[in-house]
Amino acid sequence: GEVDESVQFISEHLKEKGPFDGILGFSQGSCFAALLCSMKDIPNKPRFVILFGGYKSRITKHDKYYDGNILQTPSLHVYGMGDNVISPDMSEKLTTYFADPVILAHPGGHFVPTTAEVRNKCKEFLRGQQLQPS
Repeated sequence: GEVDESVQFISEHLKEKGPFDGILGFSQGSCFAALLCSMKDIPNKPRFVILFGGYKSRITKHDKYYDGNILQTPSLHVYGMGDNVISPDMSEKLTTYFADPVILAHPGGHFVPTTAEVRNKCKEFLRGQQLQPS
């Protein structure tokens, strides 16, 4: 289906153009980014993800990527407690598949917030992902 084609396209892009430090996704993009983190055979996987309004894929055949699998990819999860598109429960469930997720819930809805709190949390998270000179 379309998701398989997207995974193939992104896999080829990561192989040819990677590595990339991280992926930032919003809504369906967050779902897709989390799915990529869960797949074992993706080349040049990004080192971290930032997921706004994210959720676990609801496609049944993707369950195999999540079942019993705790993702070691560092992750920042930002979601709205007033989100009527992707419920906070769905975003919270996605965090359970990541080891040590950084979580920030905001009072708003289905959007990428631009408050100082969110900007500072993103900066803090990104600083923590910087590679140290060797």
